[in-house]
Amino acid sequence: MLKAPEREKEGLKWVSEAQTAMSADESWVVLGAGLANHKILVWDYKTGTLKAALPHASRLFYLSFSRKGQYLFGGGNEVRKDYLGRGVLDIWDTKSWKLIREIEVDDFEVRPVLDLPEEDMVLSVDSLRTPTAGNNIQFKTFINGYSIRTGERIVSFETGLARDGWCTSALYLDDMGTICIGGADGRISFFAVEEVLKHKTKK
Repeated sequence: MLKAPEREKEGLKWVSEAQTAMSADESWVVLGAGLANHKILVWDYKTGTLKAALPHASRLFYLSFSRKGQYLFGGGNEVRKDYLGRGVLDIWDTKSWKLIREIEVDDFEVRPVLDLPEEDMVLSVDSLRTPTAGNNIQFKTFINGYSIRTGERIVSFETGLARDGWCTSALYLDDMGTICIGGADGRISFFAVEEVLKHKTKK
């Protein structure tokens, strides 16, 4: 059983959008508490003890670990007074549980799905929202690559998915070398990482 002090659990029972992730070696399990208490709780999975409570200021909607477990990635949006602002990608070091990088992206939802250490990069499935006439909103879905070291965007690949079928889920399929994207239109699409990496913004 995973345990936490009452002060860390405050607000969790009202959570409507909680995110969880487990490291590949099953050492760590995390729970992102959405807007309820602005914390990500980290447990040692083998002992069930709480290891850390990581503060975050965004509307959190995606958590993932790097494949070797050295990083925890969180994707969300800035929360402003009356609306959700820029997309935010946070990167924590799992040895110290310190935030080492916060990347802000204009008007994107951010879902980090795959780290590529040899490229100093994390690939993320991002949704760009564009208002149109009549208060309608169209979406473009990108697979972007961000430098873990500097935070700059170094890959930008437009998927061409339907503008009314924005991304609702994303994951990496290791045996296929592809990123799988589920859309609100009910379709599932697959994109080869090898092809995505051809779209580097800097050579």
